[in-house]
Amino acid sequence: MKKKILIILMAALLLPGVTEARKANPAAIRTVVRQFSTEEGFDTVSFGGFALSVVKAVAYKSTEEKEDRQALKAMSGIKRLMVVDYEEASDEARARFNKKIGKILEGVDKFMEVKDDGECVSIYGSLSKDGSKISDLILYIPDSSTLICLFGSVRTDAIEDIVHESQSI
Repeated sequence: MKKKILIILMAALLLPGVTEARKANPAAIRTVVRQFSTEEGFDTVSFGGFALSVVKAVAYKSTEEKEDRQALKAMSGIKRLMVVDYEEASDEARARFNKKIGKILEGVDKFMEVKDDGECVSIYGSLSKDGSKISDLILYIPDSSTLICLFGSVRTDAIEDIVHESQSI
């Protein structure tokens, strides 16, 4: 499913006629995540700029796969990575978290929504006016109690290269 979502996402982002999206508010998302990080069942991993650059460098050196290396290069403009898994949280806590995150994402343009095996993945972000960069990419999967945020920017030409490469596999 991961490869399917990547290909669909990248193809949709590269379609002509996509307009500039209202930007997400990374600070508001981080605030909500911090509020819930002490609650039972909320697991959060967050990499800031320095830590993320170290992880990307190690990952780049440890792989020989061309597709993986292209993906890591495309992520060079990502300044923060945050992953929240709250599947083990209480129903009440999950509902409160989803309500707060949903409110923050309300009005932010959704690049796409993918439904697979009854699970809905919503992908948010903003495209620059000239279409050269995607900023603040957010994958929100409330059915699986997962939030993945890539704060920073990715060049669309790098994404296009990854899509072309993955289609030839």
